[in-house]
Amino acid sequence: MRSGERRIRFTWNAELFRRSTTWVYRASDPDLPDPLPCIRLKRTLLYEVEDLRDWISRHKVESGDKLPDGDGNARDWRIRMSRKRYQAGFVRKRGKNVQTQYWEGTWREYVRGEAKPQRRSARLGLVREMSKGDAKHKLSELLHEVNSPDDQPESPITLDEFWRKFEQLVLPNRKYSTRRDMSHTYKLYIKSELGLRQMKSISRESLQLFFNRLLLKGELAYGTRMKVKMYLSSIFTHAVKYGYLTNNKVRSVDLGQKPPHTQPDLPTTEELRMIEEALPHGKYRMFFQTSMGMGARAGEVPALRWRFLDLEQGIVWIRQTVYDGKLDSPKTYRSAPQVYIPEELVQKLREYKKQFPNATDDDFVFPSQTGKTPIRYSNLLNRWLRPICKRLGITRTTWLSLRHWYGTELAENGVPLKTLQEQMGHASIATTMKYYVHAQEKSSREAARVIGRAMGQPAKSVEAEPNSANFDDITDDTGGDLVGARRGNR
Repeated sequence: MRSGERRIRFTWNAELFRRSTTWVYRASDPDLPDPLPCIRLKRTLLYEVEDLRDWISRHKVESGDKLPDGDGNARDWRIRMSRKRYQAGFVRKRGKNVQTQYWEGTWREYVRGEAKPQRRSARLGLVREMSKGDAKHKLSELLHEVNSPDDQPESPITLDEFWRKFEQLVLPNRKYSTRRDMSHTYKLYIKSELGLRQMKSISRESLQLFFNRLLLKGELAYGTRMKVKMYLSSIFTHAVKYGYLTNNKVRSVDLGQKPPHTQPDLPTTEELRMIEEALPHGKYRMFFQTSMGMGARAGEVPALRWRFLDLEQGIVWIRQTVYDGKLDSPKTYRSAPQVYIPEELVQKLREYKKQFPNATDDDFVFPSQTGKTPIRYSNLLNRWLRPICKRLGITRTTWLSLRHWYGTELAENGVPLKTLQEQMGHASIATTMKYYVHAQEKSSREAARVIGRAMGQPAKSVEAEPNSANFDDITDDTGGDLVGARRGNR
């Protein structure tokens, strides 16, 4: 570096670090977690001397301007990595007992941030079960990725350490409900077993055993294990994105056969009327009636404001949702449609609005006692809906089962599937038909009667024609002998 220079060029920076210009260019990538500080002027990169000194001291790296003691070869530069070479590894016997002796394979592997490779070892198998040649062949399979030209050094970062980075880099861009659920799932199921382990040392085998233990030990439902896999795979995917890993091993985990999907029991229309009558007049009953008439998600009804309702046209716009008291945008872009509501619900909403003569357009339709926040649907469910169902001895009803009832009623009464999808705010019609439309007993019995009528019809009498190609052993007109009448046998 020239004395008195405040900025240095791209090529001078390569000389400073004793690295290639390609390395400097990649290390300056702004997408890296901690890139080399630089100033981009079109296609030119300039580096501030003071910023480089801070970066070097932060990474404990020695530059080429101040030579360390030594003979000047590559091993004296801690930032310089030795050239990668193909390696076959080394196989040796370990143990003294003949019954427990095993083959051990050793090799060297580069680690991100370290100049010198680190020694690695793996147990290949018992000596009495495999020869040395077999052990070498198994070791070569283990070293296939290490010897690959595309293999890059992986970071020794632990899962807990990357999780803290994940909370800063990724979770702020997720919805509040996703952030809360993902943090809870990680602390409850993942942290205790995998948190202290280095991510690069978590093998596919250990991941499969981890998910098997979730099934056997905790007897977790398939959906819960699927959620754990989805969240853990997201963590590994972002570790690959930011250069800490080279591949996502969670994708190869097998959760086993998915159990058959069973639909929950739906309340009948009569049972819903019984619940409606049991609820007190006012806000709670109106909330229940609105959920029935809209078929909306549980968090979308309490987030309604008066400006989202057009009572003249009978239209409701879903623009917000609430989860754990936090307002957020709807679930997906398809979850923000305009929903047409029945005239009966429109009249009830008009009468209900008279209870709030001073309400503004930004006020919530179902406010809490303070009037500044929406009502908590979980409190209404636990304090009113569930006790009423238990007292009346009727089908257990939740806000989700109301949504299922809504979709099933529309489908049973011939509403077009595309309209049904739009009303429920689903991105795919497959979601609507698979999860939200139930086969009613009336329709199922009608289907059985259709088959019964078909089975009860008498069979038509069909006489075989002479020399028919569809029958065997019939009389030939010419000779009177029994012949095989199938033309393929002639």
